[in-house]
Amino acid sequence: MYSEFEQLIEGLCLLTGDNVPQRIIDGGAITIDGVGFTLMVKPVTDSGALFLYADFGQFNLEEQAALYPLLLQENMMMLSSRECTFSVSPNQDSVVMIEKISLTAHTPDTLLTLLRLLTRRINYFNKHHRAGHIGIRRRFLRSEDLPVTLQPTAHAESATTGAMIRPVKNLSPRR
Repeated sequence: MYSEFEQLIEGLCLLTGDNVPQRIIDGGAITIDGVGFTLMVKPVTDSGALFLYADFGQFNLEEQAALYPLLLQENMMMLSSRECTFSVSPNQDSVVMIEKISLTAHTPDTLLTLLRLLTRRINYFNKHHRAGHIGIRRRFLRSEDLPVTLQPTAHAESATTGAMIRPVKNLSPRR
C-alpha cells in the first residue's frame, strides 16, 4: 500500500517526466529549472507535514559574507509569518531554505506549481544577490510606524521598547 507521500511524489514525477520516483521518495532531489528540491516526510515528528528543502546553491566566500547576515535577518522576519527558515547544508555547504507544508493539502499539480514559484524566486534571488542588488533590509521601526502611540510609563521599559519610542542620546564622553 502506498503512502500519501509516495502517491504525491509519483504524481509529481509523472508531471515532470522524472522516471525514478523511488529516488525522490528515498530523499534524492528533484530538479526544476536548475533548482534542486528534496521532499521528505517525518512521520514520527509530524505525519501531516511535508518538508521541502530548496537548494540555493553554493556561494564563494565573498558572496557568503554578504549573504549570511541577510539570511539571518530573513529567518527572523519569516519565522513569525510562516514555517520556513534558511540554513546551510552540512553535506554540500550550500544555502538551503526549509519549508514545512501540509502533505494533505497538496496534489501533484499544486506541489509542482509551488516548486515552480519557488524556482522563479530562488533564481531571481541568486541572480540579483550575486550581482550585489539584494542586501539587508535597512528599515528601522519608528514610533510613528506603530499602530498605537506609546506613552512613557512610570515602570521600567524594556530596552527594545524604550529604544523604539525615544530618540537616541549622544553617548560620547563629555569634554
